Amino acid sequence: MTTSTAKSIENTINQALDDILERHPNITDKHSKTAGIGLYVGDRKFLQISENTRDRIEFLILRDPDKDYCRPQYGDLDIRNIRKYDPTQASYIRPWGYMFYKVLVTTEQYLDNKNVFDQLIDKSYDIANEEKILKVSKTEHEQLEPIFEGTYIFEENDEVETSTEETSDTDVEHSDPEREEIEEVEAEENDEPLSVEILSEDEAEEVESKEVSSVDEKEVVADETDPDRRVFNYINKDPEKTISILDKIEIALFLELVKKDDIARLESLYSLLSKNKIPEEYVTALIANRISVDNFSRKNKYTWK
Repeated sequence: MTTSTAKSIENTINQALDDILERHPNITDKHSKTAGIGLYVGDRKFLQISENTRDRIEFLILRDPDKDYCRPQYGDLDIRNIRKYDPTQASYIRPWGYMFYKVLVTTEQYLDNKNVFDQLIDKSYDIANEEKILKVSKTEHEQLEPIFEGTYIFEENDEVETSTEETSDTDVEHSDPEREEIEEVEAEENDEPLSVEILSEDEAEEVESKEVSSVDEKEVVADETDPDRRVFNYINKDPEKTISILDKIEIALFLELVKKDDIARLESLYSLLSKNKIPEEYVTALIANRISVDNFSRKNKYTWK
């Protein structure tokens, strides 16, 4: 991503945030280096905005109960489920983030379709404000199949033509925050720890899957400050970059820096190790933070602390 493109994406996200805050002054926003910006009505997340790979912006928007919780279709916008629903795989029986759908757009697409985004985001706000967020228990996960397969044609001015492949005859339960919190605490106590073996692109996907299986919808609508959540978000945002970093940096150090949200030091160290051939003893010193990265020169002159 070029500097100008990154700046354009940053400006567009900030403008979108300002517009939303102006329309809904009662909401709160929480910022994370790995997950972007989360917007909340009370403790209920209704939107997430972040940079995505391939020079695009990612919006996570709540599914609409008035449209059977299916995702919309509109023009050439890339609108998809966050993850697949597949009851044959434990991680995808009730996929992480199932109450949201994802929209990926360039800055130009967002600006050209701003009215559409305003309507979808305002509806997402209403869903959270009215506590109608999709809630499906593990024993009723079959309800997700028609939701994930179904779509509807979105038209501006709230005129919508339904176009689902299948409509569930089973009533979908709305979110009950108090009961949901109890369920999530119980589930969290029985979760498996996050795997740290990440050596290839396939293994990066495996780590993501293991984390997904141990994360429930409460974490989607909660503050993104959990150390393991930071690791997951960093890997999920750009798996290829993560793999490249792990070619240069030990997995233990990678996890330590990401869990501490010290992304600046991680990327500075990665950049340094990528550009310079450094003796092993100096790499050890760098990892131990006994050599200053800022004072390192290409002539292999080091400043010891």
